[in-house]
Amino acid sequence: MIYYPTVVARYVLKVPLNPKQTNKQTIKPSNCVRDLGVVVDSGLTLVDHVTHITSVCFFHIRQLWLIGRSLTVDTAHSLVWALVNSRLDYCNVLFATLPAGQMSRLQSVLRAAARLVLQLPG
Repeated sequence: MIYYPTVVARYVLKVPLNPKQTNKQTIKPSNCVRDLGVVVDSGLTLVDHVTHITSVCFFHIRQLWLIGRSLTVDTAHSLVWALVNSRLDYCNVLFATLPAGQMSRLQSVLRAAARLVLQLPG
């Protein structure tokens, strides 16, 4: 059975997020955690994960854009695949239930990567 984030969120949100006291140490729950490279927030909305992925991908695109004139199309394609597309493809099944606004942010990364590979003006 596949659990989508919205279904799991109903069960997770019922868990109280109160600080716990153990051996004179206070354990405070976090609003977001990283597990296997996926940033999961307390509401399972994946907004933090999409923000993290887009910022990292745009960083690599900007760095490649600086040396873009020195790259052939094949080399640029290989670098974009290794640095950008691989991050978008990792755990992409989580994006199945994303709202259109979050999906458009990921789409803008792909468009910027395509402009870089084809050496089109940004």
